[in-house]
Amino acid sequence: RSLRLPDNVRLFPADRPATFRLEEPRVAVHGQSFAGPAVKEDLAAGYPAPLPGYFNLGLLHTAATGYASHEPYAPCTPAALAAKGYDYWALGHVHQHEVLSTDPPIVFPGNLQGRHIREAGPKGCVRVRVDEAGRPALDFAPLDVVRWAAAEVAVDGAADAYAVVDRVREHLEALAAAHPGLPLAVRILIRGATAAHGALQADPARWAPEIRAGAAASADGRVSAGKGSVDA
Repeated sequence: RSLRLPDNVRLFPADRPATFRLEEPRVAVHGQSFAGPAVKEDLAAGYPAPLPGYFNLGLLHTAATGYASHEPYAPCTPAALAAKGYDYWALGHVHQHEVLSTDPPIVFPGNLQGRHIREAGPKGCVRVRVDEAGRPALDFAPLDVVRWAAAEVAVDGAADAYAVVDRVREHLEALAAAHPGLPLAVRILIRGATAAHGALQADPARWAPEIRAGAAASADGRVSAGKGSVDA
């Protein structure tokens, strides 16, 4: 609360919804702040009617219809948001990118950077381009600087533990090629029936470093292997 915000930042009131207008290019942003850390009421129900002649954007921190991994803040439904008549809804709180509706667009952009293995895959923002008729077009823009990934490596038929290490390295090289330019933090799951099972289970303290060394050798060291396990 003591931070001095830049001049171009607008803070929505917490006791009521409000609208900020951008006269050029005629955008009206409707929103409301949280009065406390957790708000369990449907804030969107009180949002104002859209302004004629503006591109109307609803800004809302919400769990929408609910996510098991997120607190049920400001619950609402996509149908109720669409009924407001806004041109676009920009939603926060849920860290996974998801488009709840395309007409109108109701979008969770997700967070900008994955924080742990449960936030794997590309993270970033959603860019919205609006044509002369007011129709929005969306595209996802990755912005993360480190990417988390879960790698399930099939080792069926591998002759020995070194063959398993080779398969892991090959899988990680392909994974790095699919995410160029970014360091990857990877959790490896080794799965399948293999003659190497006994050796891997008997001496994980030996083979886990072998797998990590293979990760370091792949893709110029852009891959870091996290926790590994064997399921055969």
